[in-house]
Amino acid sequence: MSRRCTYCLETKPDTSFTTVEHVMPAALGGEWKTRQVCDACQERANQVADHLIVKDFLVRFLRAAYQIGDRNQRVPLAPRFEVPLDEGGVVQVTLESEGTHLEGVTSPVVAALLGIQGESARDQERLRELVGDDVREKLHDPVELARARQIERTPPLAWSRFMAKLALACGRKAYGDSWMDGSHALQLSADLRSDEPPKLAEQREHFPPLGETWPFLPPRHILWIDDVGDAAILHVVLFGQVLGAVPINHAGAPSEYSAWRFDPKKRDFNHSSYPAIYHGMVAALATQTGRNVVSMLAGDKPFTFIEDGPAGPMDIPVPTLWADSPLDALSIIAKHQDSERSPSAMFTAGGGQGQLQSSKVGRNEPCLCGSGRKYKHCCGA
Repeated sequence: MSRRCTYCLETKPDTSFTTVEHVMPAALGGEWKTRQVCDACQERANQVADHLIVKDFLVRFLRAAYQIGDRNQRVPLAPRFEVPLDEGGVVQVTLESEGTHLEGVTSPVVAALLGIQGESARDQERLRELVGDDVREKLHDPVELARARQIERTPPLAWSRFMAKLALACGRKAYGDSWMDGSHALQLSADLRSDEPPKLAEQREHFPPLGETWPFLPPRHILWIDDVGDAAILHVVLFGQVLGAVPINHAGAPSEYSAWRFDPKKRDFNHSSYPAIYHGMVAALATQTGRNVVSMLAGDKPFTFIEDGPAGPMDIPVPTLWADSPLDALSIIAKHQDSERSPSAMFTAGGGQGQLQSSKVGRNEPCLCGSGRKYKHCCGA
């Protein structure tokens, strides 16, 4: 008996598939498991991608802050680094979710010389003076300080290979085994396994902490396939923040089973269509505020209607249109049916001052990641 490996695309005997691969690393709370990755590719992917990502300084900080354990439920300690002192010894900088903590590690003689007596507020201020301008300027923001350490330690190529392995697994799941014979699968496999610079999965930057990507709030991870122009693109949101996008097919996005949602705190994994996951998360956020919600996912124009609360419409941080009721939303959808800019997935918030919003952004519209650039020049590039 034999089977085909998702990563190297080769057909091998079953004896080459003895362990389970986590598509999203278990240490990130990923529960998507597969036995369609050979042992050799698992080892390679772990060395060049997963292991480096899990050890990444910013990822360790986020795991500690959100209390995300590995497969054995072990939560990492708050990450720390050392700043050497000219006089001898170091200042240990610990990045905690509520702020940074400094500790002088040096001999009693040097400590006395530097005026460090313990861990009082005065000692913390003195240690701040000793760490240098590049560290001191970021001490008020642990995320920025973690990102600075991340850039020093994690090569961007690790993120490229991480994106490639996600794209290979999603492409096979969404389009079937025949997809693995196409040009996208061949190039993504090369991006993961080769030492050459990646092409489809190229990440020019590190994982960017750009803030929340509503409604995919931290610490969730979301993968979804969407149409951009004449291509299907896999979008990746990690810890509720945009990581990037990868071309995955010349054909359009599949109508079903085109999205994956991970809740690392609950270790929950869901595979469905993108509209179902998107509107499910919108509805969950709305019901948490006590509002009534009506979701309609049937047909090619799904939407969610959200009633106004006592204080008025729900605060929705994305472009929207107005509707008075679910029926009014349906009529607005019908009017846009033949329009080139017709949204493919919508929700409304209404009661006289509701809103209708597309979960699919146009190529010339601002990117959802918040960069300020047009979508076609950012995550849709």
